[in-house]
This record gives sequence, C-alpha cells and structure tokens, in this order.
Amino acid sequence: MTRLPISLVLRSLPVAALCGLLSACNASFVSDFGSNFSIGGTVSGLPGGQSIVLLNNGRDSLTVAANGRFVFGGLVPFNGSYLVTISTQPASANCAVANASGTATGDVNNVLVSCQPR
Repeated sequence: MTRLPISLVLRSLPVAALCGLLSACNASFVSDFGSNFSIGGTVSGLPGGQSIVLLNNGRDSLTVAANGRFVFGGLVPFNGSYLVTISTQPASANCAVANASGTATGDVNNVLVSCQPR
C-alpha cells in the first residue's frame, strides 16, 4: 500500500471533511465558508427630491433617492472587506457614513448614512 504525505491528504479534503477530521471548526464557519454577503444599511435626513451616490469598495455604485433601507447590488465574499463611501453628496445636505467598514462574515445591514442640511 502506498502512503501519501499527510500534507497532500489534508489539502485534498473538502473543508467540511477536514473540519470533521480535526474537530476544529464550528458549523457556522463551515456553512459560511465560500458564501457571499450583501452590504447595506439605512439613509436618514436625505432632502426630498435629492439623491446620494454611495460606493462599496470604490467600485460598487448605488444611487439612493429616498430615506430608508439600501443594499448594494454586488456581494462580498466570506471574510472579505467592505468600505462604504460617499461618491456624490446631495445638492443641499452634507452626509456622513457610520459603520462604514468591516469584514463580512454575514449579511451587513448596519451601515448608517446620516444627512444634515447645509
């Protein structure tokens, strides 16, 4: 019988099998590994009839034209980083982003965009 090096055996196992073999992973990690997550939050104080343009990671653009919930169209992979910034401010308000960055280990819904009249 040919014996393979343990490093080769471990690299060829699926994540779930490896975790089971090593008893080192919890169930949520195994189910989330390889998943993609949405990034979103809430806009408040946006003047009526105006919009704000948000970016996630400098490339996923979203125009928001009303107060309330928003979600970017693009997804972020498990353990991927996100950074929400303002690309274009509304005409008569200054807005700021709170909880703008982090690491996605699940859907993110706590990004807060708050606008104040100029």
